[in-house]
Amino acid sequence: MDTILDTLQGRAFHLPEETYSFLSGRYEELISIPVNKTSLKGTHPETLGKLITLHREQFSTDEYTESRIKNPTSGTIDHLHAEIAADYALRLGQRSHLSVNALTLLQTAAHLHDIDRSFPSRMIKGEERLRHDPEGYQQFKKKHAANSSEIAKTLTLKILKIDCLAGDCTYEKTTMDSGHMDIDSLINLKSKLNPSRTIASHISHMNLGYKKLKRI
Repeated sequence: MDTILDTLQGRAFHLPEETYSFLSGRYEELISIPVNKTSLKGTHPETLGKLITLHREQFSTDEYTESRIKNPTSGTIDHLHAEIAADYALRLGQRSHLSVNALTLLQTAAHLHDIDRSFPSRMIKGEERLRHDPEGYQQFKKKHAANSSEIAKTLTLKILKIDCLAGDCTYEKTTMDSGHMDIDSLINLKSKLNPSRTIASHISHMNLGYKKLKRI
């Protein structure tokens, strides 16, 4: 059963019973599609799968459901849209014979492409008002895409437990027994996420030392 759809049915929208039953069943099918582990340097094999899981969990929060109920004209059933987009992207990638890493990146990017709509407190407002203003709507979409990218980046860093910036870190001790211990992984991570400053975890400070971190 699609508990998110059930929460919103009759409050954010009124779907015919046949449509509701079909979509609820379809959602159960879509979330059963596996997210493959990856071998991307600088990340954990399950990082992308955890990103999708976090996004799914956000749709069940009071923040999301209450906002969706208060704004019933926002159109898309977001949690289904995310799953369907990810499924289509994965299928297209498979047709193109992409690698497992590329397929999982594509699947994750599709799932998160509208992620700012999942976080009402951070989303770009004004979509409905601008739909009939072509120029204004184009600007809105650019801001929406950039904001979604920033939110996805924030979630990625949260998963990787990267919680300080080199130079600004308090060098506190940690109970973590694993992390990004080699400098090449940190350099690679920096290039992938393109943060405004050098990223490093507390465990990296402990294992690399400040002089090595200055290289990146």
